[in-house]
Amino acid sequence: MGNHGNAGVGGVVQDWTESIILFYAGPIGWATANMAEFTTLLKGSLFIKALNLGHFIVVEGDSLNAIKWCNKELRVPWMLRSIWGQVLDLEGLLLISCQHVFRESNGIVDGLTKRGVSMDSISILNDVNTE
Repeated sequence: MGNHGNAGVGGVVQDWTESIILFYAGPIGWATANMAEFTTLLKGSLFIKALNLGHFIVVEGDSLNAIKWCNKELRVPWMLRSIWGQVLDLEGLLLISCQHVFRESNGIVDGLTKRGVSMDSISILNDVNTE
C-alpha cells in the first residue's frame, strides 16, 4: 500500500479568522505517504487538544483518499486503522471535518513536512522556515 520511505509530518493550525496559531513538524521514520497523512492529522489534533485551542477542527489536505477516509466516505485500509483509531478516540473531545485542497495551496505544509524528516522529534515551531 504505497511506497515506503523516510517520512515526516508537518502542519499549520489556524483560528477561525485564518490567523496562524502554530506550526508543527517532525519525523515519523519509515512510513508510506498515507501513514504520514494520518499521523499528521493525529499529531495536529493532539496539539489542539493539549493546548485547548478549540473543539471544532477543519482539516485541509491534498490527499483525496485521506480526506475521503477522514470523512468516512471510504473504508480506512487495514494498515492505517491503528492511527485512525487514535484519531477516533479524540472524536468525543474534538469535532473533526476534512476538506480537500489542491496541492498548490498546501505549499507551507509540504515544506514543513520535508523539514520534519530531518528533525529530532515532532515539535511546535516558532517559524515556518522550510529551508
